[in-house]
Amino acid sequence: MPPCPTHAYLHVYCPGCGSLRAVHALLNGRVQSAWEYNPALVILGIPCGLWYVYALAMMSLLSRRPPLPRWVSARVAWALFGLLCAYFVIRNIPGEWSNWLRPPE
Repeated sequence: MPPCPTHAYLHVYCPGCGSLRAVHALLNGRVQSAWEYNPALVILGIPCGLWYVYALAMMSLLSRRPPLPRWVSARVAWALFGLLCAYFVIRNIPGEWSNWLRPPE
């Protein structure tokens, strides 16, 4: 797998560091490995992936656009953005307590 350019050049872990390996692990059914690579992707990626498969099925089988879930709003989007920013900051704080947020080398 190619290394993350953000980590390679800036030496910080972006919110997406380890995502490619995490998606690979999820597609192979290894949820624990995916969690070790990127916990945020597991938490957000599984529901978004299921929604994507549902939307594709609705569009291809019924030829109509699926409605957005009721919980999707601007407030939810901004809250998720804020959580990802906090994840980015906490992931890069040095110390033993935040090692579980970093992908293995």
